[in-house]
Amino acid sequence: MRKLLAPTFAFLLCVAAAEAPKIDYSNDFEKVASGNLPAELMVFPGDAKFTVEQEPGNHFLRVKPTPLDGFGVLFGADDPATTSVEARIRTSSLKKRFPEFGVGLGGTSAYRLWLMPATGELQLLKGEDVVAHKPCEWKSGTWTRLKLQLQPAGEAKWKLVGKAWPDGSAEPAEWMIAWEEIEKPSPGRASVGASPYPETPVDFDDLKAGTAK
Repeated sequence: MRKLLAPTFAFLLCVAAAEAPKIDYSNDFEKVASGNLPAELMVFPGDAKFTVEQEPGNHFLRVKPTPLDGFGVLFGADDPATTSVEARIRTSSLKKRFPEFGVGLGGTSAYRLWLMPATGELQLLKGEDVVAHKPCEWKSGTWTRLKLQLQPAGEAKWKLVGKAWPDGSAEPAEWMIAWEEIEKPSPGRASVGASPYPETPVDFDDLKAGTAK
């Protein structure tokens, strides 16, 4: 069970949005044939079954939910400058079973913006620890956009900020959730991931990684 850290550095009020990030990696999978996987993507665990799929007017990356596990993909540069990640993700619930999913920075488990439909929360995680959380609605079977940034916040401080919103609606002008980090972040690639507990597929699209300004 994840540990919820004391809210010493949690900012649950809205934080003003920064400038648009510099995008160093972008992939909407439109140029990738169905059934393939772009060579620059690194899946975890190594036996995860990711393939590019197609529906009318759209290509996207899909992971099959078997065997049931936590799955993810690393993308972009393994660089301290990778401080912004965004993507859209689609999955579904089944009866009383709900998925969880999100985007990350700093490799496989450093920082994550994670949507938890079972509890109706958007969470910021450092490793497995929940450092901030707030209510967030989610609709099964629809695309959700998520954006996470690690921004400089003064000498030896950084601010982790995130937002999530339904695809097709306007991006929120302000960050929905934030937390202040006082340990120097480790470099690492951006990521998307999910735990498909309902055993339904998870789709990823419009992956972007870059540098927060």
